[in-house]
Amino acid sequence: MNHEDETEANFAEISGFAMVPGPPGRRSASPHTPAARRDAGSRRQPPPSSQIQRTEYSGSQPLRRGIDIHPPLLDQVEAYSRGEASYARALNRGGAYIERQELLDSQKDQLFIEYSEAIDGTDRRKEEVRLHGREGGGDAQREEATDRQNWGEVERGTVKDEKWPWSRTEEGVSGPNPNQQATHDILELFNEDLNLAERRVRAAPGSPKNFPASEWRNVLRGRAVDLNRVLASQYISRPVPENVARLGDLEIRIPGKEKIKRVETSSDWIIAWGATAEATAFAFPHRQTELTQYTNYMLQKFRRRGSAHHARVILFDEALREAVGGGENCSLLDPELRENFTESILHPDGVDYHATSRSGERDAKKRDMDSRAVERLELRTRGAKPKYLRYNRWDAKGDPIPGVVEWTNEAKALPRPPVAGPEHEVMRTVQGRPDLFQIITPINVSLLSELLNDHPNRAFVDSVCEGLRAGFWPWAELDTPGFPSTNDQAQTPTTNVEKENFLREQRDHEMDKGRFSKGFKGDLLPGMYCMPIFAVPKPEPGAFRLVTHQSYGDHSLNAMTPPHERSFPMDNLTRLGDQLLRTHRELKSNESMVLWKSDVSEAYRLLPMALLWQPKQINTIDGIRHVDRCLAFGGRRSGDIFISFMSLVLWVAEHKRQVSKPNGFIDDTFGVQVHGPEIFFEPLKKDIPLHQFRMLSLWEELRIPYKPHKQVHGQTLTILGIEVNAINLTFTLPSDKKEELLKEIKRFILKCYDDYRV
Repeated sequence: MNHEDETEANFAEISGFAMVPGPPGRRSASPHTPAARRDAGSRRQPPPSSQIQRTEYSGSQPLRRGIDIHPPLLDQVEAYSRGEASYARALNRGGAYIERQELLDSQKDQLFIEYSEAIDGTDRRKEEVRLHGREGGGDAQREEATDRQNWGEVERGTVKDEKWPWSRTEEGVSGPNPNQQATHDILELFNEDLNLAERRVRAAPGSPKNFPASEWRNVLRGRAVDLNRVLASQYISRPVPENVARLGDLEIRIPGKEKIKRVETSSDWIIAWGATAEATAFAFPHRQTELTQYTNYMLQKFRRRGSAHHARVILFDEALREAVGGGENCSLLDPELRENFTESILHPDGVDYHATSRSGERDAKKRDMDSRAVERLELRTRGAKPKYLRYNRWDAKGDPIPGVVEWTNEAKALPRPPVAGPEHEVMRTVQGRPDLFQIITPINVSLLSELLNDHPNRAFVDSVCEGLRAGFWPWAELDTPGFPSTNDQAQTPTTNVEKENFLREQRDHEMDKGRFSKGFKGDLLPGMYCMPIFAVPKPEPGAFRLVTHQSYGDHSLNAMTPPHERSFPMDNLTRLGDQLLRTHRELKSNESMVLWKSDVSEAYRLLPMALLWQPKQINTIDGIRHVDRCLAFGGRRSGDIFISFMSLVLWVAEHKRQVSKPNGFIDDTFGVQVHGPEIFFEPLKKDIPLHQFRMLSLWEELRIPYKPHKQVHGQTLTILGIEVNAINLTFTLPSDKKEELLKEIKRFILKCYDDYRV
């Protein structure tokens, strides 16, 4: 019996593929129950000396007919045999060529198998030539090398399974159950000759025919199957028409591209998983019960959630199957795995429920596997929606969209300032000029801390309250390698009179509030940094904002600060739309809805910075230096710090002042409620909706400032730049913004036309 025949016999023994008569020179397989199995712990011995009976390639040997009619494939085999291409490059090039051919998928699969065998045959041929040419080499050496190549064993002897450190189990700890042991044995067999296993399982009678070849390989290797590929294989590919465009006499033809099918709905999942379960059960018959129970379990998951949240159920399945792998160590029915992924992915307070960035953060470089999977899955789902909706699709019957209030339950604690000894130059500067460096904030910290005394995330709450008392730290390094200890980047003041006047007025205002120190002249003190400042126009005509350019130069403050490890969320119109629909569903016949919006004044400037950071925030106006003691516009992590503070204010508003589902977007707070009797609010001297009244009353208690003219409500309101209509349930661009957009489009078209004429 040669090597291939013995391997086939072992497939019959372990995997359940029995050999049945077929045409001469060919064998086929069918599933059966073996009369006898080996002991699970036994080890198969290498076959006796034998020649590998496969089609091999050398320059003088003919290839199979399929590959023989494709000269480019022959060229690649020749190039590989001459050492002009690596194994990976040869396979990639051959695979790319085969993929471009107009063949059926089954024909492509067969052609690739023949091509890969030709490549493998080249290696075996080289080994035989080397052995025949070795001085003193004989049959024994060739037999030893052949066994080593095919069985992965060395002559030093077999290492017993119990010798491996991971095979040792502690006393009282049970090993794998019989199902897992059976899976382990079959996987060991499959991986002894994966190509042979793949050919045999696909050719076996009763083998699923619509299961893609790439995923058969994953099944046989014990890896998670890609359901997207399985779903695509269940449909017939049809020719896609060309895209034709004309520019004058020039005609441009672009080949059509077939839309990639992805698992995005419960129906998609059922189709893809059904084929996957069938293929898995064919290769591992003993797992049939496990696969059936898992199917029923997942169907319950889909039924219990609205269709808008099915993407998360699909992600749950993807993560669970990835963890289980081939099933040799754990099962799809493992209760601990299920509970872990249910909590992290499906629960609103799970660590991966908010894994995607709603604030558009692009600097994150380090995310865990589930976070990346969430992002990929949600982007796929969004991409399938009509583009004009801008992701605004809702399912009012499903789970509500969580907001920043829920995020506070899982938020990580903010960092505290590093420890600097009394000899550190920054510490000496701070201690030497106590008149310049102070903690300034109007916030009633003691009351806020008291209202948060039963918040579940104590580490996060304590870090925010401590930041209000002792100043916040922006995640920066105090001593960044390669950075100068002192850096003066002050620039010549603007020549714009209006902006110049604003800078002076703003300086005086900041000094009156205590947020700027008194001025000092001359050079910067040791450890100080001075970045450029600018007057940036606000949306309101004639209004400006003072912004510090903390990214200026090679040694900027923002360069000291690491990017986000995880995004800090903000509530947006998608969440407001969800709330509008849910409130509308509960309305009685004579009821309507009202929107409200409140704006925090001087938002970032309410929060103090740590004493060790304040020397890095020196502003120079008219040649006079001032220490900026508070959170600055322009800092890389300024938004994160303010979001952290404001999210806890919203938590208090919802849990202690009964404000219904408040939304927060930086300094904007907004919501929707049933239109009822309005309440007179003394500071504004007017009636306002109940929940806005409760929010502003809380701000009064906490001493959070606001401007009266920005506290608005109505059935139509502009929120985050979009006109929201609570009567018609619409989001539209305000009319003045539409006019601006049309003017800009017209200007762009005319400019392009002029450029074309030139």
